[in-house]
Amino acid sequence: MTKKELKKQLFLAMPLSTCILFIFFDSIPFYFFSQYSFNTQFGLTILYCWICMNPDLLRPIVILFLGLLIDLFHNYLFGFTSVLVSLILFIQKRDTSNLIGKNFKITWLRFFIFILIVNILSSIVFKLLNSDSIINSFDFFYTIVLTSMFFPFIFYFTYYLNNKIVYYAE
Repeated sequence: MTKKELKKQLFLAMPLSTCILFIFFDSIPFYFFSQYSFNTQFGLTILYCWICMNPDLLRPIVILFLGLLIDLFHNYLFGFTSVLVSLILFIQKRDTSNLIGKNFKITWLRFFIFILIVNILSSIVFKLLNSDSIINSFDFFYTIVLTSMFFPFIFYFTYYLNNKIVYYAE
């Protein structure tokens, strides 16, 4: 295997490997710093970015697996994230301009709406299943703001990797 073929295989594996890496990175505070941790949703963000960039790079079964992994580490209803991300995948596959606008602010706004809907639905499902629990509104808004603030960095990181994948796939 030549050096160029090795780079090509490495970059073609980037969507899956970066998603898994970010999902694990996102779940570390829950296990080591449970009293002082907060939810950042980096795994969900990079999965969303890969779907926006190139929805053909990740197969639906892989997205199902990654969604279940997010649910497992974040104590969401098992399959909740998979359904929402699969829905985003099918929306993006119908028309690739649905989630990415010509202006980055439009893309950022669409991501903000997506993450807001995900968190609202997650809170509703959590409250329905655990009627005794109290949803902390500070944590809710803090998660949305923090995730939205890091979105441009994650988006441009996936944009860079996607351009490398396109270059090596040719």
